[in-house]
Amino acid sequence: MYLDKETNENKINKNKKKIKNENVRFITHKHKYDCEVRNNKNKKIKISKTTECHLITNLDIKKYNDEKIKEIYINRWSVETFFKLLKLNFKFSNLICHNKNKTKNQYDKQNYIILIQFYIMRIIENIYNKNINGLNKHKFSVDNKKKYVVKHNISLMIKGLEKIIKNIVNGNIDNIILFKYITKFVKKINIQIGIYNERRCKTPGFKWYLKSYAEYYKNNTIINALINDNVDNLNKNLKLFSSEIEIIK
Repeated sequence: MYLDKETNENKINKNKKKIKNENVRFITHKHKYDCEVRNNKNKKIKISKTTECHLITNLDIKKYNDEKIKEIYINRWSVETFFKLLKLNFKFSNLICHNKNKTKNQYDKQNYIILIQFYIMRIIENIYNKNINGLNKHKFSVDNKKKYVVKHNISLMIKGLEKIIKNIVNGNIDNIILFKYITKFVKKINIQIGIYNERRCKTPGFKWYLKSYAEYYKNNTIINALINDNVDNLNKNLKLFSSEIEIIK
């Protein structure tokens, strides 16, 4: 359900009155980012979007101020990406279970195997970073360090680990095998901070494929209304979204 700002504030104030615990507090978090969308003439238009969410917490304000709570909430996204990584690479959704005991044992075994693989990959990452950082050509400048987050393609590393896992288990891993693995499967990804890339799906009928069309329609309708100065003619939901969008000229 979408609410206008005045209604939303009234709802938060009512909830505050219902809660008797003095340690509970509400925090408003706003996030602004720039992105590009295409209009109905297939022309790229730069826009600025602002998303707003309200957080509630009972953590001690002396230890966890508002900024710290926001940081904790944002970091929770890594949990979602980790679940996605597990489902894509370890087929968690395809576990066949017949009884409670077997279910527990099956999950335990797979959990241990996954943890061991991640520990191995972290060790390889540390070896890679320790050696590659010694080369000046791979270092970021001070300014670029603030603009980019450096990550590795974990899915590619998991795929490559299958090639050398026998050598590791049997204890006959050497520098040549490790170098070949790192050269082929350890790839750095430089992610620019503050850049939003729209989530897309190329398979018809899938969730994000359908959502992309809904987003395309919504953005086009709002952008045309902003350009033609007729935002008041939009429905209630689109009018609310229009307050979060600004066209960058």
